[in-house]
Amino acid sequence: MKKLLVYSLVIIIFSFLFIHLRNNWDVIYQIQWGAHPIYLLLHFVLMFGVFFIFVSGWKYLMSIHDVNLPLRVIANNWLVSNLGKYIPGKLFMIAGRVELAHKFGVRRLVSFNAFVIENALMVFAAIPFLLLSLLNGFNIFNNQTYIIAFIVFFISLVVFAKPQWIIWFLSFLCEKFRHEPITTELKFRNMLSLFAIYFTGWLLYGVAGMFLAYALIVPESVSSIKLIVSFVASWVIGYLSFLTPGGLGVRELVLVGLLAPDIPNAHAITLALIARLTWTVVELSGALIGLTLKFKQI
Repeated sequence: MKKLLVYSLVIIIFSFLFIHLRNNWDVIYQIQWGAHPIYLLLHFVLMFGVFFIFVSGWKYLMSIHDVNLPLRVIANNWLVSNLGKYIPGKLFMIAGRVELAHKFGVRRLVSFNAFVIENALMVFAAIPFLLLSLLNGFNIFNNQTYIIAFIVFFISLVVFAKPQWIIWFLSFLCEKFRHEPITTELKFRNMLSLFAIYFTGWLLYGVAGMFLAYALIVPESVSSIKLIVSFVASWVIGYLSFLTPGGLGVRELVLVGLLAPDIPNAHAITLALIARLTWTVVELSGALIGLTLKFKQI
C-alpha cells in the first residue's frame, strides 16, 4: 500500500508538470533544440565526472576501513547499487551496496558503516550550495549574509574538528532504526578529504546542470551561480524528503520553484525534466559500466 501511494504521488507530480508544458507548448516550441551541442556534450562529460568522483569517495571510505579492493570492484559496487534508490525506502540501495561488497569479502558491518558515513557527508558537503540557494531566494545579500556564512563556517569547523560527534550522532540514528551503531574511527584529515571529494562532486553536478540550462534556455535570464546552487539544492531537498524514491518529482518541483522567478515556468519545467532524463541515462550507463568492469580488469 505504501509503495502504491509513493508511486501515485510521483505520477501526480509529473502529470502536473506535463500538463503545464502542454498548456505552454508555444513557449517550448521556441527553444532552439540542438543549437548548443558543445554545452550538451560538456553536460554529459561532467555528469560522468560526478560519478567518477563519488566512486573515488567510496574507495577512500573503504581504505579508511582497511579494505583495499581494485577500482573495478569499487566501481561495480557503487554504480550498480546506486539504482536501488529508485525503490521506495532506499533500503534496496543499502542492501545492494552491502551485499555486493560482501561478495568480495567485505564484512557487512564495514560496508554499512561506510554507506552511512558516505551519505551523511555527501549531504553535509551539499549544504553550502543549499545555503546559497536559500540566501539568493530570499534576496539576502547584505551584512546578514556574512553573519550567516560566518556562523555556518564556525559550526562546520567545530564539527569537523570533532569527527566523533558525527559518529555518535550517526550511531544514535542507527540505533533508533534498530541497526548496529557505527564503529568507524574518523580523523580530522579523513573528514576534510571526504568533504573535499563530495563538495567537488556537487560542484561538478551544479556546473553540469548549468551547461544543460545553457543548451536549452537563454543564459542571460539567470546567473550561472544561481543555476549551479539551484541544481545541487534541489538534489539535497529531494534526497532528504523521503517522499519518493530517488527524489522523483520532488527534485523537479524544487528546481522549478528555485528557477521560476528568473526563468519562465515552461522553461524551468522543461529544464527540470530534461535534467532528470539525462541523470537517469547517466545512472543507467554507469550501472552498465559497473557490470562490465566486474568482468574486466582496469
